[in-house]
Amino acid sequence: MVETWGSRRRIGLGRVVQPFADLLLEDGDVVPIAGRTIPALWTPGPHDRATAASWTSRTDCSSPGDHVLPRINSGIGLGGRPETNPLGDYLASLGRLDGYEDLEVCPGHEYRFRDVVARARVLVRHREERSRHVAEALDALHGPTLYEVASRVPFSGGIESMTGFLLASALTQTAYHIALLGRSDEVRPA
Repeated sequence: MVETWGSRRRIGLGRVVQPFADLLLEDGDVVPIAGRTIPALWTPGPHDRATAASWTSRTDCSSPGDHVLPRINSGIGLGGRPETNPLGDYLASLGRLDGYEDLEVCPGHEYRFRDVVARARVLVRHREERSRHVAEALDALHGPTLYEVASRVPFSGGIESMTGFLLASALTQTAYHIALLGRSDEVRPA
């Protein structure tokens, strides 16, 4: 259970914690570091709507958190209560990276890399392919459950091998693809 109010959060068992952000930024705000111009670029989608990447310049270094990782795909919508489809938000935010090809990217996981635009395009193609698999499953099945649709999506290791968090993530992301396709009414409750 996570409840938010004001600037404090209650997490499980009644424990209250302060937010961990030192500075709240809006899209386009400049991070106040002497001698540097570091604009914030709003990149929602990977985990929640509050994600922002910091870009020092078009030829310097960026810190995109989990927005773009060098080798693996970011988990979409893992946290928060989205008001919109996090997958749609994520795809739109990947498009905002055009013009940043020369950046050195310092992501939240794995290792530093260059050409965030090329990597973003790979991620978009991956999501387009995933949507194609979901659409094919919906076309082939009559009134499927979410699990039946997800079982036809080629997840690494197959959905049958997944449990706990991985299974919940696969089902959630399948639901985001179904919603993005505008076909939520074709899926019946489990």
